[in-house]
Amino acid sequence: MNNVEITIERCDVVKENANILVNTANSHLFHDGGLARAFCNIGGDGIIHESQSWIDMFNRVPVGGLAVTSAGNIAVA
Repeated sequence: MNNVEITIERCDVVKENANILVNTANSHLFHDGGLARAFCNIGGDGIIHESQSWIDMFNRVPVGGLAVTSAGNIAVA
């Protein structure tokens, strides 16, 4: 890992100017706490509805897998 720069910042991640927001959620996409809850508090219920639609189609997110939703009402770069 030559020439790798790591930056650690304390911030409100949902207010950051970012292109992608990532949450290491549970396999059933429950948004009942932590970063997932923060995303939904700012992004709105659309994120929850999209997550539920994803689960309805695929049952669960496998370990190492991913589910993609919009950012809802969160402003993105």
